[in-house]
Amino acid sequence: MSASRAKRGATAALVLLLITVGGGCGFDVEMARPDCGSEELSTLLVIAQSVHDARLVPCLETIPAGWTFTRLDARDNRSTIELASDRGGDHALEVTLLPTCDTAGAVRIPSDEQLTRRFERVDRLAPHYEGTRYYLFDGGCVTYRFKLDSPRPSGLLNEATVMVGFVTRAELRAALAEATNGVIENGP
Repeated sequence: MSASRAKRGATAALVLLLITVGGGCGFDVEMARPDCGSEELSTLLVIAQSVHDARLVPCLETIPAGWTFTRLDARDNRSTIELASDRGGDHALEVTLLPTCDTAGAVRIPSDEQLTRRFERVDRLAPHYEGTRYYLFDGGCVTYRFKLDSPRPSGLLNEATVMVGFVTRAELRAALAEATNGVIENGP
C-alpha cells in the first residue's frame, strides 16, 4: 500500500469516527477553532453532524482584535461556539446551531446572510446589552446570544456580524470528497 493511499485511508477513518461520535451523543473534547474555509475539516464536520438536516453550518470568518474563541460544545441536535471579548466580557457571544428556533418576541429584519431569514430580539439595553439574533434556513437555525458588558454595544455587534459566517453543507461535502480523494463522496 502506498503512503498516500494509507494516509487517505487514515484520514477517512478519522473522519468517519468523528462523524459517528459527533452524531450519536454529546461529548466534551477540545476542538480546533471552527474557521470558515479551513483545510482542517474535522471541527466543521462535527458541527454539521450535530444537526443532520441543517443546510448551513456556522463558522468563524475572522477573529477581530479583542475577541477570543473560548469553546466549542458539540452535542446531538446542538453545537455552540463560545467567544469572549476584552470589551464585552468573558461570555460576550454564544453562536448555537439548532434544528429549529422559537423567534417569539423577535423582529424580522433584512438578512445579511444568503439563504437565511434574520430576526432580532433585544432583552436588555442597560446596564449591559443582552439580545438574540436568529438566522433561520432549511433544516436549521443559528442563534447569536449576546451578553455584552459594554455601555456601547454597537461596535461589538458589528464585529460579530463580520466575525461569524456560514459554510453550506454542499461545500463541506465537496471539501471532504477532495480531502479524501473521493474515498468519502457523500459526507455529512
